[in-house]
Parts: sequence; C-alpha cells; structure tokens
Amino acid sequence: MRTVLLLLITLNAAAQDACGPFVTRLHGQMESRDYAAAFGSFETAPADCAYTDKAYADVEQLLKIRLDNATADEKSGRMEALFSYYDKFDQVNPGNAKGHLVRKAKAYKRYADDTESAWKMLERAYVQDRAAFTDAEALYDYFTGYHAQYTKGKVSVNDLISRYSEISGKLSADIQRAERKQPYRFAMRGIDALMDRDLNCEKLLPVYRSQYAENANNVSWLSGTAATLDRKKCFADTLHASIVGRWHKLAPSAESALALADAETRRGNVKVANDLIATAASLEKDPLKKAESLYRIATRLVTTDPASAYKRLDEAIAANPKMGRAYLLKATLVVNSQCGKNDFERRAMNFLAEKLALQALSVQPEIKPTAESQAQKYRNNQPKSDEIKSSGLAGKSLKLQCWLTDPVQIPSK
Repeated sequence: MRTVLLLLITLNAAAQDACGPFVTRLHGQMESRDYAAAFGSFETAPADCAYTDKAYADVEQLLKIRLDNATADEKSGRMEALFSYYDKFDQVNPGNAKGHLVRKAKAYKRYADDTESAWKMLERAYVQDRAAFTDAEALYDYFTGYHAQYTKGKVSVNDLISRYSEISGKLSADIQRAERKQPYRFAMRGIDALMDRDLNCEKLLPVYRSQYAENANNVSWLSGTAATLDRKKCFADTLHASIVGRWHKLAPSAESALALADAETRRGNVKVANDLIATAASLEKDPLKKAESLYRIATRLVTTDPASAYKRLDEAIAANPKMGRAYLLKATLVVNSQCGKNDFERRAMNFLAEKLALQALSVQPEIKPTAESQAQKYRNNQPKSDEIKSSGLAGKSLKLQCWLTDPVQIPSK
C-alpha cells in the first residue's frame, strides 16, 4: 500500500512539473487580463494540466469572468462550462475538499437568479459534504432557504431548531479558523435575526433535551446548542449546564471554559468558576481575548484577593498593552490597599494611582473622561508639599511591606 501511495505522489509531482509551462503562461495571461488568450490556453492545455491545483484559481476565475461577460444566449453554456470544470476537477483530484456543490450553488444563484434551485444544491452539499461546507455566505443562504421551507410548512419546528443549532455550531467553529472573521459574524447575526421570533426557551428546551443523548459526543452540536441557550438565557433548566460541561470535557477551549464558568457562577460555585476563567485565559491564543479573560478574573477577585487581582491585571496588560481599563482597576486596587503603615504612606498610594490613571489615558484615549476624573480624585487625596518635606521621603521610592509590586514614587516637593 505504501509503495502504491509513493508511486501516486511521484506521478502527481511529475505531472505538476510537466504542466509548469502551461500554468506559467495562463497565469501571465490572467495577470495581463488577456482573457481571450487565457481561454485559448485553457482549451488547448495538455493532458489534465488545467485540473492541477496550481492552475485551479486562474481557471476558475477565467470561467467566472467569461460568465460575467456573457450575453443572455451565452450564459447557460458558459455556466455549464464552469460546472463541467468543477466535475472534471473532482474526477482528477478525488477528495480535494474544494466544495464544488457549494461553489455551483453560489454560481447558480448569481448567474441564473434561481434561488430555489440554488438552495437545493446547497441542501445536497450540506447533506453530502458538510465538512467542506465552510463558506459563510453559502451557510447563511442555505439556512435562509431552510427557514423558508419551515414557513411553507415543509419543515417542522424541531427540525428547524436542530438545523439552526448545527449551523450555529459550524459557524462558531469556522470563525475560529478563518482569517477573515467578519463574513462569519455577519452570517451568525443574520440567522439569529431570522430565528428571533421562532426561538424561546419553551420551544428550545424540549427539542434539545430529546436530542442530547444522541449528540452527547457531537462537539459541533454541543457548542452550537450551548450558544443558543445562552443567547436566549435558558438557564432555569439544568440542561444548559449539562451541555456546556460535556462540551468542555470533550473539547476544552477558551470558549468552552468561559461558558462553563458562567454556568458554575449561576450555581454559586465561584471558586470553580474563577479557576475555569483562568483556564480560558491559558487556552486562549488571541491576545485580546486573553486579556479580556484575565481582566474578568481580576474583577471577580477585587474584594476577596486583591493581590491576585493585581497580578491578573498585569498579565492582561502584557497581553493587551492598550487595555486602559486594566490600569484604572489597578489604580483602584492601589488606593484601597491600605498597604502603608501610617496615614502618610496610605495617602501616598494616590501618587501611584494617579500615574496609573494617566497611563490608562495614554494607551486608551477614548476613556479620557473617566481617566481624567480618577486622576484628579487621586491628586486631591495626595499628601501636600509640607507633608512630603517633613516625611523625609521626598524624591524617594516608598518601599511597602505588602503585595503591591509597583513602586510608589514620592515627588521631590
């Protein structure tokens, strides 16, 4: 088996090399927009050279451009040429994950203006090749069509809710992998708006409860269902907590940890929730989201463990140096710390607090009113010049015997 596989790889590599001159010529013609010459190259391409990965993007673009410029009489034939190319590409490259059913549906919608037929193609694509169905616009179009089937009485509310959960979960997973996230956010908002009147806890909970056992190992279903129940605030039932717990167990991620933390908070398990938020921060790859998780932990520790809260805020700032809110919360912790051993030292905390408030303003100008207001409050509570002089600490750094890690610099006068 290994020998056969190596032979196929060798043959494929050889074919790619033999097609090099064609690929280079076609690409140059496409870049210079000489589409007539490019089509001639495509029609006379040697062997299967037009169906290699290196030629794919140029050939697809060429056939779509010809469709864009087709007359009414030409459109049908040119669309068939595009579809034939997709079919032949699949024959030459089985298992290529290009998702040609989806591509055909999008082309059909655009060029034939036949929404119903396009939806049927998307339905086939969704049923037959769901893994390759990752196009955000197509997922939105597909669910819009599915919802239309529901309004016509051809789909039950249970099936509608199930499909909504599947696609919500798929969009949530795809958005994590996508470089351009906006189309997925748009699709998610679109299907949420479409379903707004059809979704409430009374309808959702019985459907999801009946489906839970068969989907207990389906991460996409679990994440999508958890997100739906969360958006609709369906927390009175224990189902949401069970689904989120299962999701986090099967595929722990920053998103699942935060969802479970919220569930544990509602149960009153604050310590468990805080640990889960810390887990979310450790799992998060996006520095901005990581900073948000760390900031969220800090806000929950402000009264019970200010030292840990302060540390988390430093970590949040390291992840997102422009998080002005973190500096402001650090300032609040400083003035509330009671770290000084006498009244002068305790009031001197306001020097550091003012500095932190001004840092917040410098990194996040949009919070100017709050930052300036807090900075002024800290200035008003600082020791006066004569107190600084008599303290013997003018111009020195105050060393505190507490958890505060930032130095408190006393001005020289």
